[in-house]
Amino acid sequence: MLLFAAGCVGQVDPPGPSGPARSAAALEQPMRRLNRLEYNNTVRDLLGTALRPADAFPPDTESGGFDNMAEALLLTPALLDSYYTAAREVVDDALDDRPSFRVARTAVELAVPNGYPVGNGVALEGSAFTVAVTSPAVHVSMNVIAGGDTSGSAPAPVLRAELDGVLIGDIAIGGSAANPATHTYPLDLAEGAHTLTFTPANFTKDPASNIGNNIFVHSVEVRSDTLVEGPGRARLFVCDPATASAAADCYGKILENFARRAWRRPVTSVEAEALRRLWTTLREGDGVAAGEPDDQALRLVLRTILVSPKFLYRVRTIRDDDAGEWLDPYVLASRLSYFLWSSMPDDRLFQAAEDGELSSEEGLRRTVAWMLLDEKSRGLLDGFAEQWLATRKLMGASPSPAAFPDFDASLRMSMVDESKAFFQDLLDGNVPVGDLLNPGVQYLNDRLAAHYGLPAVGSESVIRVDADPARPSGILALGAWLTSHSEPDHSSPIKRGRWLSDQVLCQPVAPPPAGLVVGALPSGEGLSVRQQLELHRSDPVCAGCHSRLDVLGMGLEEFDAVGRLIADPALDSAGEVPMTGASFRGAAELAQALEPTQVTACMASKLYSYALGRGVLPEERASIEQLAATAVEGRQTLPELIAALVMTPAFRAPELGEGEP
Repeated sequence: MLLFAAGCVGQVDPPGPSGPARSAAALEQPMRRLNRLEYNNTVRDLLGTALRPADAFPPDTESGGFDNMAEALLLTPALLDSYYTAAREVVDDALDDRPSFRVARTAVELAVPNGYPVGNGVALEGSAFTVAVTSPAVHVSMNVIAGGDTSGSAPAPVLRAELDGVLIGDIAIGGSAANPATHTYPLDLAEGAHTLTFTPANFTKDPASNIGNNIFVHSVEVRSDTLVEGPGRARLFVCDPATASAAADCYGKILENFARRAWRRPVTSVEAEALRRLWTTLREGDGVAAGEPDDQALRLVLRTILVSPKFLYRVRTIRDDDAGEWLDPYVLASRLSYFLWSSMPDDRLFQAAEDGELSSEEGLRRTVAWMLLDEKSRGLLDGFAEQWLATRKLMGASPSPAAFPDFDASLRMSMVDESKAFFQDLLDGNVPVGDLLNPGVQYLNDRLAAHYGLPAVGSESVIRVDADPARPSGILALGAWLTSHSEPDHSSPIKRGRWLSDQVLCQPVAPPPAGLVVGALPSGEGLSVRQQLELHRSDPVCAGCHSRLDVLGMGLEEFDAVGRLIADPALDSAGEVPMTGASFRGAAELAQALEPTQVTACMASKLYSYALGRGVLPEERASIEQLAATAVEGRQTLPELIAALVMTPAFRAPELGEGEP
């Protein structure tokens, strides 16, 4: 009964007004499913949950360099099952009471000197470890999930706990490594920072006599005994069923309001009644199955709303009015929010849709301006910039430890932060979009500065500094893409040439023929990299692409496989811009050889494609190039360019073939 009812509520509405005539090919355009980033951000803003359930979903398929392209966002059985699980988890997390204060550390997060992993825990081997806690004044329970192991005549292991150097007590450890026990100890914490120290009190190890004991810690948790409401209760409960004159009416209001926000548009009277009827059916039962308590029936209907296509997909409608065929204002609000925030509209954006603010160019410009100032605009970094500037790819790159022993997690994250700071500076309007190639500033911390051979900047976090002439600045010198488009132990002119061609110049080359290994060079003992590339291009199968890729990538051979400049006067780094034939050596000369309008137009087309969830059509390229030319000539900022893209008819009007399926 529940599945049938849930399916009815989850059905997509029948088609609305058809609008202008559309071709059969256009009618095949798919709807856009929320990708993983959008799903996580949407449930965060909808329910207040800190869970990120989509991290466990199957990876989204990329198309055109992005993972939010409609044609690639398919729905598989595995993903559908994940949606049902996620709906239950986020609803419960939003509504369940929870401790007012909680700090938890898993075995992976515990720094235990000389410890080693055993199953899901860490063996102490006699070593002490600490847990830092910053709390309000609160009464808490300290829970240590651990198991013990003894051999011979060794005593049962004991773990000594101290708070800020003062003994709390000795904890006799029961359980085992495979079946740990929960050991609870009450504490009163004063407001401020504290350090919990845990030390094995009777560690004994005598292999010759087969005497020993050990402790295997799985996790440590400190949580308040005072419970508070879940973060979603205030968002969902627009009325109180306990005090309402009719509890059923109140639950109906709760469901209608939640559906309006989850489906990102007003709910029809038919939909509202269907939701209320489902809640009533679940509450009363069907004569076979017993009815659910009111709150549990509510949770079940909330889950139903979250597995509806109306939530999982950005369904697109059009309205027919005297102004012409434009997107419904609520659909336009969603298009804006998922472009700039990678999330759902907030109350202010919903209100703008309702008030008609989005129906004029002036209103749209005002809306874009305040949306880019909102902290949720970080979604543009996490969604667009991470993919365009290859920081996601860097997270999976594996520079050789033998060739680059100093490359570590800290340096990797510094490179990620460098690229994000570069884009954030553009987004803040501090650098004109025409200065992508040579902004005159760099983004460094002390770790990255040392790696690049530059003076320290006096900061552990990445900050904006004036460019040092010892290293080029701008998009061509960012360590993330240089490293992620290298081989583990050496640079790759082919991979770098492809990235430059695709992401900076928007001159993509065709994929290699089936069976060929991308980036592989023919073996040639004693041949230089350039000679190997020339030998590669001598093969007619390879020449078409590599005549364009190699000459670009060779010009950046001044950077090694982890983005450092190579101080070798004899280094062969002569390159050529394929479209113009201009020659260059290194990133600085390449920046001078490229046309800023072309590079800006490429970034604009990437933003345009990301915003619409599809590739740029041939007939749209001229208008994008004109927007870019205007931006470069007028020294416009990225927010101004984004506003210009939002004003285009393609953004404001439905795509051919769009509408309710």
